Amino acid sequence: MTTLKILIDPSYPTHLIKSLESIHSLQQTKRFEIYRWSNGIENKFSLEESIFLSIDEAKRGLSESTLKHLEYGYRMFVMKPAKDQDFFEFAMTVLRVWPFIIEKSEKAKKDRFCYTFRYAGRKLSKVSPKLHSKL
Repeated sequence: MTTLKILIDPSYPTHLIKSLESIHSLQQTKRFEIYRWSNGIENKFSLEESIFLSIDEAKRGLSESTLKHLEYGYRMFVMKPAKDQDFFEFAMTVLRVWPFIIEKSEKAKKDRFCYTFRYAGRKLSKVSPKLHSKL
């Protein structure tokens, strides 16, 4: 069984990423590995064994760069941040949706997908496949 690589945008707070790494170090069977998504690390893993957490600041819909990632086959969870935010609430938002991120990632093993979640939110919203099926 291959481990799922979770690549997290470098804009996410370092302490949050380290906390997630610490939590996942408790796994008896290593199913997930967490990496900071930078310096081309995404090229080391196949897209089928990777998911990506990013931030998208587009006011409506998804930014061009997020749509490009979907076009290339990335499987993504995208935070839509607030105008004003603090790192504590940012971290709490990610921790609230983390179990759902893990669940969705395991269910859609090889399928392309994109979910969004809002800063201070509590749920994931699936992006319509129509948006990225043309890609």
